[in-house]
Amino acid sequence: MTKRAVYFVSDGTGFTARAMGRSLLSQFSIEWEGHLLPDCAESGVLENCIANFASNPSQELPIVFATLIDPAALQRLREANCILIDLMAQPLQELSAALHLNRQARRGHTHGMENLANYDERMDAVQFALNLDDGMRPDRYEQADLVLTGVSRVGKTPTAMYLAIQFGLRVANDPLIPEDLESERLPERLLRVRERVVGLTIEPQRLQAVRQARRPDSSYAALETCQKELRAATTQFQHAGIPVFDTSRHSIEELAAAILHVRNPRGVI
Repeated sequence: MTKRAVYFVSDGTGFTARAMGRSLLSQFSIEWEGHLLPDCAESGVLENCIANFASNPSQELPIVFATLIDPAALQRLREANCILIDLMAQPLQELSAALHLNRQARRGHTHGMENLANYDERMDAVQFALNLDDGMRPDRYEQADLVLTGVSRVGKTPTAMYLAIQFGLRVANDPLIPEDLESERLPERLLRVRERVVGLTIEPQRLQAVRQARRPDSSYAALETCQKELRAATTQFQHAGIPVFDTSRHSIEELAAAILHVRNPRGVI
């Protein structure tokens, strides 16, 4: 069966169009193939996009999610052989009415570098996460906004990086190694910053699959090892009274939102 052709079209990065479009599509049981088309304000990009519609192998019209600011570009898409979903039109109209202000047609501000202070903050946070990855520099945990902890391969590093990139948070991550798990108490390096610590856990079978891909048929990847380590970590989390989040069935975006709902030291959104 041919997948429905879907285009995410923008005069910026296209990331907003993709995020919003994918969220909307998730509400429907259809198969689709996505095409990201950024910088459509550049010469020829939009025309090439429209030309692609004609080569669509499906008899169904392609769906276009657009975050275009240029009225002329939007009009070209309205006249093209596609179904246009203008993601900006109604929200901008309603926001303009609520604010009693006319909109300013400014391209690419969502993911741009106009706010250099914010950009620098996020880059500093990324560097912090890299420098304090996998338990490096525990002496700097007091400088962190958050410290993620859990057993090996539970998802600490990608979560830390996401929080840094998206929210500018300085996040360290600390692995609980077998020696740490011999006690019912969290290691002292974590207890001294307990108010910043977040525990991550995962289903044993899921952890085994992740570890098996990394070190096939090792004791490290054995289900019994995974179960034992996760039980010990859970005991430590309960004794310390820290919030715990399960990474088994949640995307990084969902996990980050849940963490920030409980631990949000700087009130970021």
